[in-house]
Order: sequence, then C-alpha cells, then structure tokens
Amino acid sequence: MFRLIFILLVFTSATTAQVGIGTTSPEGALDIFASNSGVLFPRVALTAKNVAAPVLNPDGGLLAVSTVVYNTATAGVSPNVVKPGYYYWSGTDWVSFATDTNLDYLGIPRTAVFESSSNISNFLNGIGAGGKQNIPMTEITNHTGSNGLTFNSATNQITFNPGVYQISFAYEGTHNRAGCTVSSHFVDFPVGSGSSTRIHSTATHNSGGTSNYGGIIQYVTKITSTRVWTIALGRGQSGNCYGTGNFIRGVSTQLSILRLSDD
Repeated sequence: MFRLIFILLVFTSATTAQVGIGTTSPEGALDIFASNSGVLFPRVALTAKNVAAPVLNPDGGLLAVSTVVYNTATAGVSPNVVKPGYYYWSGTDWVSFATDTNLDYLGIPRTAVFESSSNISNFLNGIGAGGKQNIPMTEITNHTGSNGLTFNSATNQITFNPGVYQISFAYEGTHNRAGCTVSSHFVDFPVGSGSSTRIHSTATHNSGGTSNYGGIIQYVTKITSTRVWTIALGRGQSGNCYGTGNFIRGVSTQLSILRLSDD
C-alpha cells in the first residue's frame, strides 16, 4: 500500500507539479488538508545561529537557503544565541521566526498601556514630601507576551517577569490652592530583584484655578527576578502645593511599558 501511494505521489508530481495530501484538488505545489492534525517540521538541536550543523543537505554541498527546522535547544554565545522555536537558513545563519517566545531575541519591543479611568480629587492631600498615592489604572493593551508582565486590577499592581523594560508615566493635573506655584512628583521604579529608583518631575504653573500642569517620568530598568509593582505617584521635595485642591485627570494620566529584551 505504501509503495502504491509513493508511486501515485511521484506520478502526480511529475505530471502536474502539484501534490495533494488529504485532498484531490491541490491548489499549490503541496496542499495538505486535515481537520484535526498538523504538520511537524524536523526537530533538531541547533548549536549556534551561525552554524548550519547538525542540519545537512542530503544531496551534499551547502545547506539550501530557506531550509526550515524547529530548534529544541538554547545554545550558542551572544550574538549567535539560538532559542527554541522555528528557524530558516539564510545562507549564512539561522533566522528566527517572529513568535511570542523569541521577539526578545529579535530585539522587537512589546507594549503594554494602562490608563487612569477616572479623575482623582484632592490628590496627595495629607501626604507629605516623599509619600505617594495609588493611581488606579485600567489595562488598555498588553502585548508583552507570556514572559512579559501581567496586571491585577483589584490591587492595581503589575507583575514583571525578568527582563529589560522602558516605563513611561505621563500625568496631567491642576491645583487651585492659593500660593501653589510648583508641583513636584516622583515615581519609584522597580529595579533588579527588590530595589527601586526614584525619578522626579517638577513643574511651575500659575496659582489658582488656571494652574494646570503635567509631566512624563521615564526610566529604563532591568528586572532580574519576578517583581510586583504598585502603580503610584508621589509628592516630591521641591513643590509648594499642599492640602486640598490637587486634581489628577483621568484618561490624560497614562502608563506605557515597553519590554525591550530578556537580558
């Protein structure tokens, strides 16, 4: 039976240059139809991005450009590290397919965006310099992948997996208290396995009802172990705005995070 199928495939290929598996009407050089199974590419353990072996050309000579394999190993030395996933041979090295598990390897940033869903009145009222207050956020989008970050809306906390991230905190507010002319805020960004780095933003503005102000606080951090971080904005040392009247605007206050790499 196998010999008969093989002869039919060879005959079909020789006469029409098309092969159909699971279909009698192939619409390409090879047309495979199945409703409950997939196609398995050769699974090999590559040793480095710039080394073709152990994959060989069965006819001898150089490995054919566009040869596709599924790599099962993490191996090689930077910049020729390979990780599990699909690769094709370019003629000089293995090129990784753009999948969720290897976007870090390709150096493609992945984005998560959060937005303050409502206004906050009397922000930081009763909180002195160096103190901070949570800013509840809503997740707008998160494409950081399975090795990126997750958001807990109940606690307003982000859990970071190890990697390099660019975090940007944009805020917009007003302060209508008399004599308030300098608003100073900070964000404590997570770093490493348990520490943090404080970055300030200070803005001067009018005193009274037209005292709108805002800023963007940004930091690039390397997380080395799983971290849980609460979204909050603090009161800086150099401001003179205290008491009631501080108003943080929803929608205009946002947090964006780019996952840059895994090391």
